[in-house]
Amino acid sequence: MKRSMIGVAVMTAMICISTVDAFSAPQKQEYRHVVALGADRSWSEGDDSLGPIIAYYYFKEDFVNPNLYAQFTLTTTDTFFKFGWRSDTVDVGIQPMLQHFWYGGYSAYDRGDSDETRRFYGNGAGGIAYLKYFPVSALSATVAYRGDYHFYTDMEETEIDLPNAHWENMGSVELALNTVKETNLGRIKHGVLAKARYEHARRVGYGTFEDTAAIEDSREDIANKLYFTFGAYYNLPGDFTLLLDVVGGVQYGVDRNNAEKIGYFCADHAVVPGYYAAEFYHDRYAVAGAQIGIPIKPWDTRIQPGYYVLYMPEHNHVVGVQDYPRTTYQGVSCGISTKLGDVLPFFFDYGYGIDADRKGKKGNHEFRVLVVAAFGKNEAAVEQH
Repeated sequence: MKRSMIGVAVMTAMICISTVDAFSAPQKQEYRHVVALGADRSWSEGDDSLGPIIAYYYFKEDFVNPNLYAQFTLTTTDTFFKFGWRSDTVDVGIQPMLQHFWYGGYSAYDRGDSDETRRFYGNGAGGIAYLKYFPVSALSATVAYRGDYHFYTDMEETEIDLPNAHWENMGSVELALNTVKETNLGRIKHGVLAKARYEHARRVGYGTFEDTAAIEDSREDIANKLYFTFGAYYNLPGDFTLLLDVVGGVQYGVDRNNAEKIGYFCADHAVVPGYYAAEFYHDRYAVAGAQIGIPIKPWDTRIQPGYYVLYMPEHNHVVGVQDYPRTTYQGVSCGISTKLGDVLPFFFDYGYGIDADRKGKKGNHEFRVLVVAAFGKNEAAVEQH
């Protein structure tokens, strides 16, 4: 049971990272169904929010051709299918998808105040085609194309003059070196991860919009983004773990509607526990995080305290967003993970934003809870194990 649940923990990590990332094309999954339910909540003197975390994954591995695989995923913000073919050196597939932007994707906060005039909602439809190549087991190169059609709704209070709809096309390239070995529900890591990703996106029909908070109009139809990720993990005797993560990004041609959203546990790339969802928008940033994993015997429990520092240069070139009063923001976290009844994976994470400004008062508490279950065996994957 412990070995078979490793795949569940991997999917748990994907829930709050990027469920529509073509670069995370799945390996063989032992369970056909994976369900995760939870929530993320902020608590401070500001306009706090509660966000649901919903994810259902269906994996089909037992095709007549053992190289074929399929996946269906339903999350809080995305629904997609994935159809692919993989070998030891190649992974290729397509991913038609639907998105709904109603949850937290385009919120706007200023020192704890929520600005409803800059919040908007909508949907998107499109798909991803990807090709991933492994010259050796630890090294991979991925190329992908993503096309989306965005259409917006419920704009009565929004003062951003967005179009009714527009297209967006994105090409990307990623290089990754990954020697990380994971055990114990994916909570124990040992190895090194180094990754760089470049994205080129073009919005067709987006045009100029007027943002009441901007000092200038924007016609940012073309965006270029470069992401860096580095992780070093060491498993000491007794399964005590040391984990170091450093991520960064540089972006050109971005406004507040397509810039990176920085902050909170479920951020796509720049996770800073203890802050609002999308509290920061910046064209350049770096986040360093250090954690220690400590084992506790009952129900295979682990405690994992951490410390994070976000750095953003003084001048912010994201159109529609002003400079922030600080260049560095600190956060601390403490995660508790266990198996309830020695069976059901349960994750509780607490974060505190040390430098969060909430209507003149400091500090913000963030809580995230996740419960995960898996059932229905994929026979082909079981045979592989």
